[in-house]
Amino acid sequence: MLGSMVLVAASLVGCGDDKEDNVRNFAVQVPCSEGGPCKVGDTGPAGGIVVLGGANPEVEMFEVAPVNGFGTFEEGRLMVGQFVFGGFDDWYLPSANMIETMFARADRFACGAETDCASAYAASGYWAMDPESGESVAMSFETGDWVEVDGASRYYVRPVRGFYMAQGDSEVTLLPPPEA
Repeated sequence: MLGSMVLVAASLVGCGDDKEDNVRNFAVQVPCSEGGPCKVGDTGPAGGIVVLGGANPEVEMFEVAPVNGFGTFEEGRLMVGQFVFGGFDDWYLPSANMIETMFARADRFACGAETDCASAYAASGYWAMDPESGESVAMSFETGDWVEVDGASRYYVRPVRGFYMAQGDSEVTLLPPPEA
């Protein structure tokens, strides 16, 4: 999808008479969504929003699905277990640490009034799994506080998935137009 790639450095000025002078090389930055470098706020490879990670290909990054589910904790676990988005089925329920990260970076994912998207977080609570106890927990995205839960509690579900970036940039060579 060359049309959607960001051109980093290109120069087509000053072409000479020699055909060899007309050939120009330039680097093409592959977007995060296509396996290139990612930063927080980018669209990830599965179409989620990158919330955690860095520019190092050896470090696992995390993207959050741009859609909400809603229900009890058990319903949320079932939703996430059957969730397929962007062609990927390896989404899971976030940990308590991931929910804290999502809350801390929530301001980066607000949708404008003219935008039809579900990337903005709901103010009420989101389900998470406490990795130490395996218990369900929920955080209010209005206050950032953990809320009390029981088997009948209903909160939002936001699936997450981990991924690794591809290494390196692509290089494209522009050739002169064919002679008439």
